[in-house]
This record gives sequence, structure tokens and C-alpha cells, in this order.
Amino acid sequence: MRATDGTLRIVLLRRDRQLVARVVAASTIVALAIGTFLLARRAAGAFSAPLPVPQLLATAVIAAAWALVVRERSARRPLPIALTLIVLLALAVACSWPGARAIDWLVWPSAMFAVVLCPPFARSAAKQPPTVTSSTTQIKRTEGDDEADAEQVLQHLTRIRTDNGSEAIRGMLVGEFAPGERQATLYIAFCPPFERRPQVEVNVADDSDATVKLTQVLHNGAQLEVRLPHPTEEPTKVTIELFVTDAHTI
Repeated sequence: MRATDGTLRIVLLRRDRQLVARVVAASTIVALAIGTFLLARRAAGAFSAPLPVPQLLATAVIAAAWALVVRERSARRPLPIALTLIVLLALAVACSWPGARAIDWLVWPSAMFAVVLCPPFARSAAKQPPTVTSSTTQIKRTEGDDEADAEQVLQHLTRIRTDNGSEAIRGMLVGEFAPGERQATLYIAFCPPFERRPQVEVNVADDSDATVKLTQVLHNGAQLEVRLPHPTEEPTKVTIELFVTDAHTI
């Protein structure tokens, strides 16, 4: 594997996240436009009767499913959630006004409560770092009754030589969060240090909604800050991908 593979993977991951954010934003704009249009048509008298029950149920289920996806992909931020609720409210008025049927009061409030109260989607795989299967990096220890407990790798750095003869470092780090925590600080040592201050690229390598940024870069190490969108309710791990190279050789 070439040294540039690490940089390419980081770029692709960033592009994937940007694409998801754009799709979520575009779908929200389209949904708002549809809800506004239907609401305007209802106000103008184009719709004289509420939507039939089968179509009503299908519309509510599709709208609620869309709202839940937007909520999760936007890291449960307040503004996207508020926009999805506005869309659901507009659809409720457009499809069910004047709300004389019991089914109308059952379907739309249920859809809105689901968006607000439904627990987050399972992300167990995102909270656990990749399993290291290599015999050189997987370490086991024997305690008491000879039971072997696999130790967890928190940092795994590989120093390589690139095609142009310079040295680079590719690695993986794990940020650990206790319940109630939202921010973690990670440190990486470059040994031996680079002759000049290197260029460091970092990216969240799992499917979590965490963000990572460099807070300090020196010849002999770097400091990272990993943040979650909200305090975690249970022990959580975030995997960070790292690529370090001499800035003058890129």
C-alpha cells in the first residue's frame, strides 16, 4: 500500500460526509417546498376534503421515516429537527384539515412524537474500534484463573517511507468517552521527530457523528480534539484515522 493511500481515503471520507450533508439539506428544502405548496392549495380552497385514510397513513409513514433519517444524519441538531416538525405540521394541515376524524389526531401527533422521542438508531459498530487481528498487534494477558482478556489498541502508528524517499506516519487512534462526556483530547508522539513541522491530516474513520480537529502540531508530536454532538449516555469510542508527512514533500 502506498503512503498516499491514507490521504486519499481521508479525502474520500470527507467527500462522503459532505455528500450526505448536501442530500439531507436538499431533501429538507424539497420537503418544505412540498408542504408549503400543499398548505397554500388547502388555504386557496383547492382541497375541499381531507385525504382518504389509506393515502393518509402512507403519507404519514413516509414523512415520519424521512424525518427520522434527517434527524439521525444531522446528528440530532435542533434546527433540522425543528424543520422536519414544521414539514409534518404543514402536511397534517394540508391533508387532514379541519381534523374532524379521530384518525387525523392519531396519525400526525404520533409521527411528530416519533421524531422527537424515538431513541437514536443503533450505532454499536461505530462505537467500537476495528478489531485488530494481526498477531503482531493483538496482545493477550493471563490473569488469576488463566482467562485471557484481549487488550484494546488505543493507538497504532506505522512509520513508512514514501516513493520520493521521505518518511511518513499512518495510524489509528481511539478516543474514549465516559458517560456524560462530550470532548476528548488525544496526543500522538513522532519518534524520531520530523526535521520540520509536518503536515497532519485526521478524519473520523467510523460512522459516528463525532468531529475531530488539530489543536497543536509540533516536530515531535500533535494534539487532537475529538467532540461528540452531545454528551454520551454510555461509554463510547471514536476511531480516528491519521496521516502525517513532511509538508515540504507534498
